[in-house]
Formats: sequence, structure tokens, C-alpha cells
Amino acid sequence: MPSVHVKTSRLFTLIELLVVIAIISILVALLLPAISQAKKTAMSSQCLNNQHQTSLALLQYSDDYQGWIPSQYVYNYIGHIMPWGVMICKVTNRWGGPDPGVYLQNGTALFCPSQNPPEVYDWSATINTTYLTYGIISPASSGNWNGYPWTSWTFTETRSSAYDRWLNLAKCPKPSNIGLIGDSIQNSGSRNQFCFYEPNNLWNHIQVHTRHNNGANFAFVDGHCALVKEGDIKSDLAIKYYCRQNFVEVVLP
Repeated sequence: MPSVHVKTSRLFTLIELLVVIAIISILVALLLPAISQAKKTAMSSQCLNNQHQTSLALLQYSDDYQGWIPSQYVYNYIGHIMPWGVMICKVTNRWGGPDPGVYLQNGTALFCPSQNPPEVYDWSATINTTYLTYGIISPASSGNWNGYPWTSWTFTETRSSAYDRWLNLAKCPKPSNIGLIGDSIQNSGSRNQFCFYEPNNLWNHIQVHTRHNNGANFAFVDGHCALVKEGDIKSDLAIKYYCRQNFVEVVLP
């Protein structure tokens, strides 16, 4: 009588299962930093793209107004403050309409994607996201920056309670070396980070924020965008105040 071979299935032992789990854990541990770094790199690239769109809008605005663009904020025709982003982007307003012309169709391009940006750029009575944008350089009424007198390419109009600040991009002495807008942060509880009030003046602790791989993205007056590393902030931007990713403030000599 022929023998009968019974085919039995082999089950994993507990040791073999633990070995598989350990190998998977090691692979996950090795991959997570790479995935995290890839995500940070993607956010930095999107940030540069946003800044490029915004700087192009500012350049188009300057073409229509003899080189002038708003810096920080200005007063509109009925005496209310209008942040620079409102001047180039059509938003829901508290008072009247923005400056004539819509230069930036996508208002979310005013925000860095790594900063939990709002879904809309709004200036309504209940929602105000206009002060959470990238920072724009805001000139002083006197003195100089990087050896160039502010008065040679800027204009500040004194009003009763504030100032209108303007930049003339056509007269900018070093368009390839002067940062126009960049990654900013207010390290004082609030988030009024929409300007650098004279970049070497620690006004309200608004500073360059090195949030991207120990550097800050900047769009320059000539339209090019670049990541400026911490070690190059003073030489490339002529700025001595900045804030690190962990919100530690740094003052360069």
C-alpha cells in the first residue's frame, strides 16, 4: 500500500515574528528622517515659489506707479491703515477696496507653507490674516542701510498717528543684494510679522526667521529668490538681527 504524505503548513515561531518586527522597525527608523527632510525641502521650495509670485506682483505694481511700492502699510483714501499685501491682492476688506489693480491673484502666496498658513488671505471685520504674511523691508525716515541712504530710494510721509512708507524699486541702489521680502517672525507673543521695520532695528522683535534648513528664504529687489543661510545673513542681507527655528534671538556683531 503506497504511503500517504500529508502536507503541513509551517507557522512562524514567536522568535521569527519578533525578528521581522525588529527589521521593520529599523527600516522605519532609517526612512523617517529622510521623509521628514524631503518634506522640509518641499516646503522650502514652495516657499520660494510663493515669494517669487509675490515679488513679481510687487514689480508689476512698481511698473504702474513709477517704481513705487508700499512698504509695511499706508493709509487709504479714508484714513485707514492698509497693509502692503492688501495693496497688491484683492481681499475681503473692512474699508472700501484695495489700491486700483489686482496684482496677486492667489493671496495664499503671501504666506510661508511651513508656518501653518491660513487658508485665505482676509481683511474682514472678524478675520484678519494680513499681518501674518512674509516680511517686507520698511525703511527708516533717516540714516542708511548697508551704506545706502534710505532717502535716496524711499519715501516716508509722517501722519498724525503713523507713517506711510514707500520704496522705489527703480531707484534701488543694489537690487541684486537687497532683500525685498523674506521669512519673518515676531518673537514676542503676537504675530505681526508683515514687515521688517528698518531691518537693523529690533522693533516689536520682528526678525528674519531661519526656518528652512538653518536659513531664510528671500526674494530680492531684482526678482531672484534664494535661501540665505545663517552664516550669510550679515554679508548677503546687511541684517544683524535674526531668530532661529527654536525662536532664539541672535544679534550679530
